[in-house]
Amino acid sequence: MLMDRLGVPEDMPIQHKSVSKTLENAQKRVEGFNFDTRKNVVQYDNVINRHRKVVYTMRRKILEGEDITAEIKELFISKAVELAEIPSKIMKKIRFQILLKSSQLMKKNRSTWSNFE
Repeated sequence: MLMDRLGVPEDMPIQHKSVSKTLENAQKRVEGFNFDTRKNVVQYDNVINRHRKVVYTMRRKILEGEDITAEIKELFISKAVELAEIPSKIMKKIRFQILLKSSQLMKKNRSTWSNFE
């Protein structure tokens, strides 16, 4: 559209430093984004492959008639421990936020706090 207004034919190459530089920068950004996307896909693929190996190993043991009771118990215990730790992590964050807010209030209202002493 701009080229039509300028009267430049469509098949004529654009050769200007600022246009070339802008196109190069845009291409670098797009290539960087695509690289990051591919990197994330590879990481997800690695995680899925590890999970697949664990599941297929356990499946093979079951099909061969092995007793996997101990492994199942271990999975349940580790998950229970993980779930039990969640509230303490949340409480640590809450305590930190309370301390932070109270110290900010104390600094802001020093004159008010000094009346209570």
